[in-house]
Amino acid sequence: MIESLTFDDLSEMSGKAADLVAELLGAALARTAGATLALAGGSTPRGLYQALARSHRDSVRWRDVHFLWGDERYVPAGSPDSNARMATETLLVPLEIAERAIHRVRTDLAGPDAARDYAATVRSVCAASESADPMPRIDLVLLGMGPDGHTASLFPGSAALAAEESVVFAEAPGLNPRVPRITMTLPLLNAARAVLFLVAGSEKLPIVREILSGGAQALRYPAARVKPEGRLVWFVHEPR
Repeated sequence: MIESLTFDDLSEMSGKAADLVAELLGAALARTAGATLALAGGSTPRGLYQALARSHRDSVRWRDVHFLWGDERYVPAGSPDSNARMATETLLVPLEIAERAIHRVRTDLAGPDAARDYAATVRSVCAASESADPMPRIDLVLLGMGPDGHTASLFPGSAALAAEESVVFAEAPGLNPRVPRITMTLPLLNAARAVLFLVAGSEKLPIVREILSGGAQALRYPAARVKPEGRLVWFVHEPR
């Protein structure tokens, strides 16, 4: 079942999303010694990260949260296009997160090697056993959506969409994406205990409405194919 919340104020949406992130991480930390959070790139999550650092600094046991990324552009870590850089500046540094809990994609490795390395990292952080559970279970995944319906670096027509057993996939450059990407796969995203989408931009609203309606045609958008075993919540900015 998809839950959806619509806001006409982007700041309010970021604040409410931060409240839910804190609640879900708190529940995960009550269940186990550590929690896993996969971060999103793009511009929309920036407000969420700032709200978490501002309003939930003391309400979450951050020292026991491990941070992953749903996808990353194949750029140097210091590049302004790096998803890790944005999250580091707006969330991880303000919260004084220890480096041992920050698990960035190794973009210094060749694409396929980076994907294999990050898949091993995800499995290790999530403490998944391949024999018992073929897919690691991330406690909470944050995602956005592009104007073409892509999410993470899962683009329409992407070879990554057909990856049924892989945890992480190296996407070669083309029209979409224009630069190489490393992305979590649909099986990994759908194994998550909770997924939160944050979507802003009027040009995306028709796609959001189609996805939320649940029609079969919506499955042509990769974002519509994210159907986790756990909770799925869409936060949508719909300006007046």
